[in-house]
Amino acid sequence: MDNQVSNLILVEGDSKLNLSLSIAVKVALDKLAYAHGASWDPELVCLPGTRTDILSVIVAWSRSLDSQNVFWLAGVAGSGKSAIAHTIAKMLHEDGLLASSFFFNREFDSRNTVQLLFSTIARDIAARHPIIAADISTALEDDPALATASLARQFDAFIAKPLRRHKFDQPIVVVIDALDEGVQDDSGFSLLSLFRDKVAKLAPQLRVLITSRPTRNITQYLSEQDHIASHTMAVDSPENRQDIETYIDTQVRDMTIAVHMGSPWPDEALVRDLKVLAEGLFIWIVTIFAYLRSAHKPREKLRALLSNSDVSGVLSPRKKMDALYAAILEACGDWDDPDFRADYVMFIGAIMAAKRPLSLGALHALHGDTQEMAPEHLLQRFGSVLLGLNGEGETIRILHLSFREFITDRADRSQLTQKFYISEKAHSDRLAKLCLQTMVREITSAGISGTGYLLKDVNDGPGIPEVTGVPEQLLYSSEYWIDHISDIEDGNIAICEVLREFLTHHNTLWMEIVSSRSVFRGSMAAWRWSEVSIYSEYTSLKKLI
Repeated sequence: MDNQVSNLILVEGDSKLNLSLSIAVKVALDKLAYAHGASWDPELVCLPGTRTDILSVIVAWSRSLDSQNVFWLAGVAGSGKSAIAHTIAKMLHEDGLLASSFFFNREFDSRNTVQLLFSTIARDIAARHPIIAADISTALEDDPALATASLARQFDAFIAKPLRRHKFDQPIVVVIDALDEGVQDDSGFSLLSLFRDKVAKLAPQLRVLITSRPTRNITQYLSEQDHIASHTMAVDSPENRQDIETYIDTQVRDMTIAVHMGSPWPDEALVRDLKVLAEGLFIWIVTIFAYLRSAHKPREKLRALLSNSDVSGVLSPRKKMDALYAAILEACGDWDDPDFRADYVMFIGAIMAAKRPLSLGALHALHGDTQEMAPEHLLQRFGSVLLGLNGEGETIRILHLSFREFITDRADRSQLTQKFYISEKAHSDRLAKLCLQTMVREITSAGISGTGYLLKDVNDGPGIPEVTGVPEQLLYSSEYWIDHISDIEDGNIAICEVLREFLTHHNTLWMEIVSSRSVFRGSMAAWRWSEVSIYSEYTSLKKLI
């Protein structure tokens, strides 16, 4: 009897010990920043029956244990790389082989940089492999600075060392999409050098799928490496053209399209022209059908688009997309109406300059809920190039990065398209003032609770309390007003006045909200900007703190 009791006590003791260790590991892993929303999406996979050849090649590579443990899929913008990456991630997830996926996106600040890549991958792998979780936890306990260390140090501590220490029977596959949208500075080059020099030295069980545009820098690092299997998507290949024909056949049978196009439909001549003119570029045909869903008299609009499209096949994919965007924007707007042009600049400018996607309701509120920002009449017009325009709370997103690149850069190069051009710098200047005004106007709202903790005694309680009731536009303003101010090249009196009011009355509340709801990055960047751009006001502003 005594032995049974002793055994029960030992089992209970072991359970408590394991629970304590598990909690300790979780606490350690929570110190690693995580890029929320970076994972794969089942809504964005390839149409069934398409891309079968390349999918088969990648799946076979992912299951093998040969020395080529990196697969680089390169292709021009709009060729369908991301859909392939989402499909592969879904397939691997269903088979229990996906360790992590990271989809870069220039619209989101946590996904347009490589800084959170390895911390996110490490947490994902740790969630699947407890022995790796324990290794990462120990590494963080021994060296807390690893949580914010360089990519090279994080790669070595969180990925390389654990994978060398343990053996795995199955592949550990990581999917990284749109790498070119994250590689924008020196840290990006550091990442490329890791893929080139360090991944090759790891066990073949680690498999890394990378998709990107074939930019000069990425090509320089990833091409002609023995451990990297490279595949370039040929938009003009017979297989790709057949996939697009399958996609077109599916879309023309869509009930929404059929009702909107009217009888008789399908129009075989128009469908045939669509298949010819798509020239293997998926985003071109996706944009066409998105446009038809919202266009007035879509059949006439489609005929006009097709009649103005290049039939020679000499346009590059980028120029082909630019021509399509220009044609759609031309048809969407009353460009001779100064009021329409003003609304276009204000609405689209705010979307392009925002540091992360915002909802329509937040955009309204940033502008003070005035009629100055009334884009409702524009919603259906731009539904082919923007997503999330169906409700006040839905996040507005750009259909494809190539549209942003067109209207914020290339549209300014031609007199015919300059009216579509949006200056991100100019609108970031405007958003800087709107963010400060929003904080001054809303930060003392009665609906916000949990603030005031910085003014209390240090013994009132440990940690940062939760601040609730912060509306989207106020949280955005609190997080990004410094980023917008840093974009301003020349200071002005209007900015100085609202900045002075904010610093005088609301600086502490701002710090409390950001510290509780986001990541507090300090205000040093704002002071550096003010010292350079508004030096005459710098000294007086400093006295307010």
